[in-house]
Amino acid sequence: MWWSASTRQLRDALPEAGPDRGCWTWWAGSQSPQTCGAVARHQLYETAPHTYDARIAPGAPGPLPDGVALDGVDESLSACCATTAPGRTSPPPSSATPPRAAPGAWRSPPGHGP
Repeated sequence: MWWSASTRQLRDALPEAGPDRGCWTWWAGSQSPQTCGAVARHQLYETAPHTYDARIAPGAPGPLPDGVALDGVDESLSACCATTAPGRTSPPPSSATPPRAAPGAWRSPPGHGP
């Protein structure tokens, strides 16, 4: 119940605040902005793998849209990897470009795709 209520609260608060409003994030030392828009973007990539897992469990996998999948790589590199957080020796260069996989290559487990 707490999880559902918290999710609704976040879902309602982000659009109300607008994408450019500053807010707390755990990735303060990264290249990713500390805005409501960045939090909304990050939430998409927090839920996408779990949604995929839930669909593949009963045997009904569905691909992520190409744009979502590629942006997820960029989001991961800029928010999760490019950080000055303790324990990291140095962030990757800001010009880092996410890898480009063959269409569909990142979306299907072995035996379920092209």
